[in-house]
Amino acid sequence: MPPPSPDIDRLRTAIAALEAQRPMLGDNVVDTAIGPLREKLAAIAPPEPARRYHRRQVTVLFADIFGYTTLSEHVDPELVGAMLAQFWGGVDEMIRARRGRVYSHMGDGIMAVWGDTASAEDDAEQAVRAGLALLEAIRSGGLVVAGTRIDAQMRVGVNTGLAHLSDRDGHTAVGDTVNVAARLEGAAEPGSMLISRATFSQVRGLFELVDAGQLTLKGRAQPVQAFRVLRPLPRAFPVQRRGIEGIETELVGRSAQLDLLRRRLRRAISQRETCVMVVVGEPGIGKSRMLAECRDWIETGLGRVRYFEGRCYPDSALQPFALLRSILLHRFQVRDDDDPATARGRIAEGVAVLAPDGASRMAASLAWLIGLGDPIEAAVNGTYRRNAALADAVEFFAAIAGGELPMVLFLEDLQWADNASLDLLERLLAEATAGLTLIGATRAALFGRRPVWGTEGGLHADHAVLALPPLDDVAAERLVDQILVRAEELPAALRRQLVAQASGNPLYLEELIKMLIDDGVITTGETWTVDPHRVAVGRVPDSLVGVVQSRLDHLGAAEFRLLQAASVFGRFFWDEALAAVLADSGGPEIDVREVLDSLLSTEFVLRRPSSRLHGTAEFEFRHDLTRAVVYDTLPLDDRPRLHRGAARWLEPAAGDRGSEQAVVIAGHLDQAGDRAAAAAWYVRAAGQAAGQAQF
Repeated sequence: MPPPSPDIDRLRTAIAALEAQRPMLGDNVVDTAIGPLREKLAAIAPPEPARRYHRRQVTVLFADIFGYTTLSEHVDPELVGAMLAQFWGGVDEMIRARRGRVYSHMGDGIMAVWGDTASAEDDAEQAVRAGLALLEAIRSGGLVVAGTRIDAQMRVGVNTGLAHLSDRDGHTAVGDTVNVAARLEGAAEPGSMLISRATFSQVRGLFELVDAGQLTLKGRAQPVQAFRVLRPLPRAFPVQRRGIEGIETELVGRSAQLDLLRRRLRRAISQRETCVMVVVGEPGIGKSRMLAECRDWIETGLGRVRYFEGRCYPDSALQPFALLRSILLHRFQVRDDDDPATARGRIAEGVAVLAPDGASRMAASLAWLIGLGDPIEAAVNGTYRRNAALADAVEFFAAIAGGELPMVLFLEDLQWADNASLDLLERLLAEATAGLTLIGATRAALFGRRPVWGTEGGLHADHAVLALPPLDDVAAERLVDQILVRAEELPAALRRQLVAQASGNPLYLEELIKMLIDDGVITTGETWTVDPHRVAVGRVPDSLVGVVQSRLDHLGAAEFRLLQAASVFGRFFWDEALAAVLADSGGPEIDVREVLDSLLSTEFVLRRPSSRLHGTAEFEFRHDLTRAVVYDTLPLDDRPRLHRGAARWLEPAAGDRGSEQAVVIAGHLDQAGDRAAAAAWYVRAAGQAAGQAQF
């Protein structure tokens, strides 16, 4: 598919920029401005690509108008229909503005889905924000029938999990995830929203929540833990650190990297040098924890500095100066819900303290760049004004860096940074002579569009790139022991399973343990207990599925199809096996070795130094969790055929060592539904385990 045209990119950027101002300008202003832009975009944008797979994790929202049935009894149906059409038209815009897709209208209700064609790590957050917007829309505007306002309320339910999706006859989504979302909406009090624990696990720290207890929902044997959402918490300030409540852990396995960061930081600050350090690693590997340790160390061991912090979010890349906005709002304590005049006032006060010379001019420029300018000045959108504002922004930060105290700038999740902010930072580093230390955390994806950030000495002579590898097994076991320090007895089998499934990723370890707590395998309290009969870790936490799925969505069709075939074999697979299975699948021909090379560069898979099967190259998924998420995307109808193909390939490939692969082959035949053949291989496996020479 050809890349989007410049006109499409400009329209999308303009829409995203207006959406960023929604908290300040209000829905009416933003919707009025965006409407014509969306119409123009729809006229020139190419159609959405066909969905590559139909089983995936999504977040589902149901909402209905409470009291609609009573209303319809006393009002002409035509008037009711006109009223609902107008109301739902505005609701649809709210949902689309937050990246959701409206799946259906049901008279007085609506169903919307996030993550159905492309996942983002904040899908659950966007769905909950949309739910709050719906509640506020009907609370403030009500329903208008024939010019008369009728008080009404809405109920909202949100759930996250695996669903089966279809494009036939419109968009449909089915499964337990959808049913629970609908039941939560029905259980919500009028004027409120209930979310499931699966959604809660992805939005905690972002909203004020109240535990609604275990709810018995129609059609479900087991109760569902629910939470009532009250209001969003200000995102301009740091979200609480992740982890398990009440448990403090050390930064294990990172002493060398942390020592290097501290040495460079101490030298840069003490000698007032400009320094850049970029910490890079996969999601959950510990980048934010490294920056947090540095922040704590600065506060306790390096004396006073001018401290700035900025954070990017999945929707930041399309919002010009979103990162700059985050830096300024955090430093000057501007809340997301402050009106524009209040926000400008706080920026002006803060700039006057930090850089008094030219403060008024610089404050006005900074506010203009991030969309908070004075209404009269905001109408000025010429190249001259932009260039002048950028020069003022560089002057502001350079003045601070050259002032009495050194300046330290912490930036997180730079892979989502917008280009305008990155350009500004690169210009600042090129012009700053001393006193600026920049520490950034990012995934490697940033270097694909900004290679200079991943190059030693690229942004400045003193520019270092620090890669965080997965924890080794020893460090991972230490982390498990620290998290479960209150457990009376920790089964060795559970420790091994956690370490193996997390593959050295601290976040994965934490989320796996949270899942076991939620499932009742681990009971918390003054002392913790582990049910020894339920130590198996068999599924992927919902909080991690979206993270992995969003990365998978960036793969090409051939890469994803190959990963799906590989997931059938398990954690380990072989190039020749994939070639054989894919050749029988009937799909487009794939150059397996070329696609594997591409996947190696993305670090989804690793090549093993030697193969257990002669004449083949052996590979493995970097994380078993990735394999599990990919396997879950396979339609149920496709699995038997792929497992049968895997068994056919393994039988002769195993050769004289067939007994060693007996359990694996039997498992594939079992999944394929060939019970008789599977039983024969299970018998062979039992004989091998018993030490018999032949069976």
